[in-house]
Amino acid sequence: TQYGFVWDINANPTVALPTRTEKGSATVTGAFYSNITGLNLGQTYHVRAYATNAVGTSYGDDVTFTTTASSSTTTTPATNAHTGADVTGVGTATWLNPGNITGADSTYAQVTINSVASHYLEGTNYGFAIPSNATINGITVTIGRYEGGASGVKDSVVSLLKAGAPTGSNKANTSADWPSSNTLATYGSNADLWGTTWTPADINATNFGVALSVVSTANRIAYV
Repeated sequence: TQYGFVWDINANPTVALPTRTEKGSATVTGAFYSNITGLNLGQTYHVRAYATNAVGTSYGDDVTFTTTASSSTTTTPATNAHTGADVTGVGTATWLNPGNITGADSTYAQVTINSVASHYLEGTNYGFAIPSNATINGITVTIGRYEGGASGVKDSVVSLLKAGAPTGSNKANTSADWPSSNTLATYGSNADLWGTTWTPADINATNFGVALSVVSTANRIAYV
């Protein structure tokens, strides 16, 4: 009454799955084939032939195949954090207006530091939707920042947040003073994993993001 193929990423798929072909009632015996569409790149699938009659459904052997991976590198479009927050865990100085980091405009988060380090200024909720079969090769972070008045503000921590916690390498440039006018600083690259591993789910999570802490040996104000 029905025959075709059924497939899934798990072994021994059954006709209860929607991922199947239906070739109708068989009128002759012999080999048959179906075209399968909608598969993901670089994914291993299990496929079985099936045939159904009044008694039930019988299946062929479970056979696996792997689709080819994409031959090109994809760059995920840049996006701003949609949430900014002052978070304790380092330093003592509190960031004011942390939500201002969500736009590239003339409003800023700011912190006054006097011979201390700041709390974390965390940007999260980036709204990424990276496909689940993607491979993460690197992550680039761009921060617009400057210091008010005389020089002396420096990076203390620039880390990525995995599951909401600073993870991997600290990319802070601890030797260079911040500029006196708003300037973009770039950390990481499309070939830099920041000393850890990443899945698309890690980056698509709302608590993925960036943690920044700054320090100064004098009374200074930092703007981000």
